[in-house]
Amino acid sequence: MSHVQVPLISDTTENTDTFLAFQSTQVVEMKGLILSKGSIGMEGVKEKMRQKLVAAIKNGQTLLLRLTDTRPDLNKDYNSDDFFPTDKVFECKTEEIDDDADEQQFGGFGGKVGDAKTAGVAGYSQPKDAVTRGTKGVFGVQEKVWLKKVFREAEYEAGAPICRPGFRVVVTTNLSVDSIKEKLGDLLPLSRCKVIGVRAQ
Repeated sequence: MSHVQVPLISDTTENTDTFLAFQSTQVVEMKGLILSKGSIGMEGVKEKMRQKLVAAIKNGQTLLLRLTDTRPDLNKDYNSDDFFPTDKVFECKTEEIDDDADEQQFGGFGGKVGDAKTAGVAGYSQPKDAVTRGTKGVFGVQEKVWLKKVFREAEYEAGAPICRPGFRVVVTTNLSVDSIKEKLGDLLPLSRCKVIGVRAQ
C-alpha cells in the first residue's frame, strides 16, 4: 500500500471537471465560494464546504475540489475541525484492487482514485483515465472522531455519522503541472497528492 494519494489534476481544458460533473459528484466550487465571502462571510463559506463534504461521505460520492484559477489556502483559511478539516479529508491511502474486490476494507471507506499512466510526477492522462484507474482510496477512520465534529446531529443515521463506500477526493486546477508546487505547495497538503497532467488530444 502506498502513502496518501489524492489525485490533483492539472487540466487547463477543464475536461476533467466536465467528466466528473456527469458522475456521482459533490462539487466544491472554490472560485464561487471565494467570491461569496463578502455576502455570506467565511463562516458561511465553510458551512457550504462542510455540507458538500458530508453529502459525499454519506452517499459514497466523489468530493471534487474545483480550484480553476484560484489559490485558496486550504491549510489555513478554509481549514476547520468543525467544518472542513483539510488534513483529515486528504488522508486518503491507495491500494491496487481487483474489479470484483470489496469496496469496504480495513474499517475505512473508499473509492477508485486516479494515477498517472507513466512514471514520474508529471504523468499525462485523459480525464476519464485520470480518475478511474484501478486503485481505491481507503481512509483511516477507525475512531471517526473527526466525523462527529463535521456531521451535525440531524445528519446522523442510526445515531452516528455514516461513511459509505465510494467516497473519494479529487482536486482539479487550471494551473500547469510545472507550477503546482510553487503556487499551491503551501496552500494544501501537496505531499498527500498525486499530481496528474491532462492534455488535449
